[in-house]
Amino acid sequence: MNSTFYYSEISSATARRISELMQRGESVMILGPRGVGKRYLLDLVDEIFAEKGMDLPTHAKFSSSEVSFLESDVARSLANASEVDLEGEPSIEHWAEKVQTRYTAQSPLRIYISNLDGLSKRLAHHLLSSIQKLVKAHVLVTVVTGEGNVIDLVDGSPTSAWSCTHQFVVHAHDRYHFGKFLFKRMRQMGLRFPHGIAGAKRVFEKIYDCTGGNVTLARAVLWSVADTLTFHLERPGRRPMGIEEKFIPEDLTRTHVVPTAGLVPFRYAAHAVHSAIREPHPSSRKLDGLDSTNKVLEDLERMLLRSECIYVGDQPHLLELAGLARRNEDVLEWFCPYAEKFALSWFNHRRLGDYYAFAHDWPNAHRLYEKLSPEERCRPLSDDDNAVLLRLMDGLSVYFHRAVSKAAASRHEDETDESLVTLLRKEVRLALKNLLGFTDEKITCWERDYRGQWVRVSGYGEFTVLPSEIRYDWEALVMRKSVDENEYFGHKHGWHWVVCRNAERRPVSAILVDGRSDPLMEHEMRKDAIFRVFRAFVRARERQWLIQGLEEKSIRSQLETEIFETFWKLTHSGSWDAHRALPAIAHPLLRALPSVSRLVFCEFEHEASSGERRLKPIYDSGFPHTTPERFHAVVAKGRLADWNEMQPPTEVDEHEANELFGAGGLAPFSNGTLIIGSPGIKGVVLLEQARGISITESDMVFLFTLAKRFESVWAQAMRMKVLHQSMDVDHTPKLLLDRKSRIIYANQPAIDRLVLGINSGWQAPPVSISSIKDMTPAQRKAIAPHTERRHEKFEDLTGEMFGWWIRECLPLEDERRSPRGWVVTFRNRSFLFKSFELLRDLEKSTDISQALRILTNSLWKLLDHRAKPKIRIYLIDKQDRTKLVSSYATGLTPSNTKHFESGGVVFVNKLEETAWRCLASQHPQAFRTRTNPLDLATTGRTNNGLEFEWIDILPKHEILEKKPGDVAIDFPLLSIPESLGKLTINLTGEDAEKLSAEFPGQLAALSLVFSDLLMRREKEMEERELQYQKDAQRAMSETAHNLVSRFAALSVFVLHYRGQEHHCPQLKSVTDRLEAFYKGAVLSIRRIKDRVGPVTLKPVPCDLVEVISNAMQIGLGKMGAWSWSPESMSNCLGCWDATHWENTLQEMIHNSIDFAKPELALKVTVAMREQYSGAMRWMVLTYEDNGRGVREEFKKVIFRKQSHREEIGNKKGGGIGLSYVGRVMEAHGGTIEETGEHGVGARFILSVPWNDLKQRREYQI
Repeated sequence: MNSTFYYSEISSATARRISELMQRGESVMILGPRGVGKRYLLDLVDEIFAEKGMDLPTHAKFSSSEVSFLESDVARSLANASEVDLEGEPSIEHWAEKVQTRYTAQSPLRIYISNLDGLSKRLAHHLLSSIQKLVKAHVLVTVVTGEGNVIDLVDGSPTSAWSCTHQFVVHAHDRYHFGKFLFKRMRQMGLRFPHGIAGAKRVFEKIYDCTGGNVTLARAVLWSVADTLTFHLERPGRRPMGIEEKFIPEDLTRTHVVPTAGLVPFRYAAHAVHSAIREPHPSSRKLDGLDSTNKVLEDLERMLLRSECIYVGDQPHLLELAGLARRNEDVLEWFCPYAEKFALSWFNHRRLGDYYAFAHDWPNAHRLYEKLSPEERCRPLSDDDNAVLLRLMDGLSVYFHRAVSKAAASRHEDETDESLVTLLRKEVRLALKNLLGFTDEKITCWERDYRGQWVRVSGYGEFTVLPSEIRYDWEALVMRKSVDENEYFGHKHGWHWVVCRNAERRPVSAILVDGRSDPLMEHEMRKDAIFRVFRAFVRARERQWLIQGLEEKSIRSQLETEIFETFWKLTHSGSWDAHRALPAIAHPLLRALPSVSRLVFCEFEHEASSGERRLKPIYDSGFPHTTPERFHAVVAKGRLADWNEMQPPTEVDEHEANELFGAGGLAPFSNGTLIIGSPGIKGVVLLEQARGISITESDMVFLFTLAKRFESVWAQAMRMKVLHQSMDVDHTPKLLLDRKSRIIYANQPAIDRLVLGINSGWQAPPVSISSIKDMTPAQRKAIAPHTERRHEKFEDLTGEMFGWWIRECLPLEDERRSPRGWVVTFRNRSFLFKSFELLRDLEKSTDISQALRILTNSLWKLLDHRAKPKIRIYLIDKQDRTKLVSSYATGLTPSNTKHFESGGVVFVNKLEETAWRCLASQHPQAFRTRTNPLDLATTGRTNNGLEFEWIDILPKHEILEKKPGDVAIDFPLLSIPESLGKLTINLTGEDAEKLSAEFPGQLAALSLVFSDLLMRREKEMEERELQYQKDAQRAMSETAHNLVSRFAALSVFVLHYRGQEHHCPQLKSVTDRLEAFYKGAVLSIRRIKDRVGPVTLKPVPCDLVEVISNAMQIGLGKMGAWSWSPESMSNCLGCWDATHWENTLQEMIHNSIDFAKPELALKVTVAMREQYSGAMRWMVLTYEDNGRGVREEFKKVIFRKQSHREEIGNKKGGGIGLSYVGRVMEAHGGTIEETGEHGVGARFILSVPWNDLKQRREYQI
């Protein structure tokens, strides 16, 4: 269902359109900013229904001042409006069931649901999901209203809850209704129109022309007018004040602004309103005559340069829903300071800090704010501010998600996922610091290593050892098998923490906040605010784990396949040896483990004479060309003396590793080494850790899983090797099968004569034979065993034969009756069911629900259309393989189906052995519930001979809708290498009597068909997630590519004011500054594009001294003074890339400005000289300033990529800029180093070859 957005005004025409849709049975969504008049529009719709004599819809209203988190309150409001009774604990599902029972498609429920934004995101999503089901069932017709923050729940995206077809976006009133709104709003604010119709009409016309009917913009105009009159809004006990036309700024006209790449400044309209006021700001007169106009323009430039803006995406209606703009054809007109409401409301209107805030003097306002009591500082001052703060904290989740997506899309191949984690931890630290006042010393980050120990991973925090009481709580979360979602958030004795889980839902990292010195550590509002910040971090962290887990799983899955395919190619012929096979799999294994730099295989030997146990290296990846003969066996001593196959991994340092294996001819170990047992090859594997990277828990899980699979593979390869050594080299076709009838070996004559469906050897499921071609009786006689050659039944295998499955395997012997292998015979697979249509249809199905419907229809055909079979699927829990968890069902009631598919039924192995019987035997099992509790019989059979086992009625059977006498047949879901779960067909006793004794065996193939379907579904989900990620990366790349061209559209803004200069000459100075800012912004964006894109040198003949002089004059400007050193060269003629040299100087100038001392004027000295190194001529540029300088520990990292994530000194270093300078020098074949003294100033020395710049060189970032 596609959603359609109608950009409409609040008018009678819009109300008629909504009423017509409701009369046709269509539901509607109304979106708009707060206070725009969405309920007023519903009143207009009610008036239309009343005129037609129709019943008015009921109304469910939610609070607009506080967010509701209780589902029971929401359900009661809906029940009261719907006139339905809810028994027991009210819930949204219960309300939906009542509505579906009471109302019909001919008489649906008509209801308004107002202020959806008054619910938490979880409740809103839950409610909209229920609404969508009721709307599709045609028993509900509704109109839902909400603000722009609910757009992601109704826009039809994959994560939305309701794909509403008709969505009305309202931001403005038409002329008639705008007048009614204006009178109401002015009366609330204590304002009134001037006396006289003519004067009031002129004021109304001017306000309407300025705002175009935009409600949010009208509030901004009234706010600026009231602020001009030194009249604070909503001040009680004041007589209404009349406004006149002269109070409305003359230059306040509609401004056309085109959003560029989705980036729009938050406070743009506030600055535009203030800059249009001619008289100085009244509050600023009390603050030493502060010139508000200049201050506003300075704030505007600073805000834009800092990119303090909101991201609206590539859909302009998101900007409208945020209340910042309105649509006029294809142009967005005006935005207002609606987002600034929280910043102004935060300060108490009764204090002097409010005057500083209105004057945008934020330092003084914050200074006074710090003097407030802790109770006043830690929470908002009103219910309205409380709701805004809660939405602000919820918005952190969106910000974190976008930060992860942006970082994942823009990172390079040589970067790791650690950058994403660092980014998230930095953002949550800033949120805790800016919103709640926690300093960096109180915040620490922890991770759980592969040994199960919690270690600190961040450079912040004042303690390095995890407190014991916290460690016990975290370990309890790790050990428990079932943990509620909210238990990962905790607080105790002033400590606050959150534990994060990886893609496998295992605790791996945590953030701990020390709030013991906080006087309000037990305050509910304080704990709730911390919980919200943590919840936003966890959502983004789990998304990052999902992205990282999918990438890591995909890469490791490919490498695991490569390992087994490589091993298969080397061992399938049977003529192989370990010295040749193990080196071939070492390379993909090292690529799958980036934390391992070296891999050594060792095998155990036993000295017959002394009985000593010895270890001999057979392969070393550090020296792959060393033959095994160069290694020597060493005595297994120390920890290796009593080594067994169940020994856990042992970690030794480099000294102990050299002591244990140094005499074996191995090169010395330089890092810590992990020793892991390898039962398959009867030895150990040595893993030397890479420098600076620790072996993680996921690495160990991958190794153990691979070792478990490789053990059986090694055993099969050894059996094939023995078989190959014992088989004569002849041209007789031979097949080798294992005990499960899977082909694991076929010599070339058999492959040539039989068309075999063999994929990757012994990993294949049971193999089907599609046809047997060109086989004469003599050839068939050649592959038949001697004991069967007397029989003539093989003579029937002639011509093309389709659909043959494995029937049996017989021993293959030579004339001396010595074993040589096995030979396979086949049978027609139509015996599986009377008709093969069922299996063929199931193999074509695309999802589980469709397959269950196909199976149900087939059972109806077999039994009776009046039969009511119930089919259920249980899957083994991946985290705890002792549990069978309910997953899919059909034939149950809606409530039981929902409970079942949510995992509400669990069977634990060994405690409920009957439910696991089919998995233990790997054969279908039939059970029947007792009709007589006193009957002690254990087995029985139906009249047709179907055998079953009697079982007792359990409490769980109420959800499964089992009754006495019902028969349940369990089919195991088999897969390689382990089972997935089971499929259960439940029939009434009457229907079960119609089944034949062979029924379970006839449907045995369901085990394979449904297992294959589940595996394909899981693989498709993984591929879909990867495709989503690729699409997101491509979208981000296209947005970055179009940024420079789209930014040029801002010239419309400058040109509009240029056309107004003849009306207002005073406007020229302001327009000049804005145009200069626009040109500077364009140059800045181009410079950003240069420094994040490829560094491509394009040298041209020029004087480098002149290039540097121009760059210093433009970049430093009035921020400081600069000069050439007296001993510097007067000119430097050659072939230079002027653009990159100008950008390089700009970055160093910005670095000097950021780290300048406030008590000293900035001074920069530049010197250039030539220097010879042998026969090579070099140009050396020295750049010095008198700022703070760089600390010694940071001098080696400031030119690296992503050093901007580290705090250098007391400032947050730019990182991108200085790393760009380093890459430019590297592209020139030169160097850069910092040799200044901390506290005295920075000193950069840039050295590049002189002659190497005559040819064009390219360097890719």
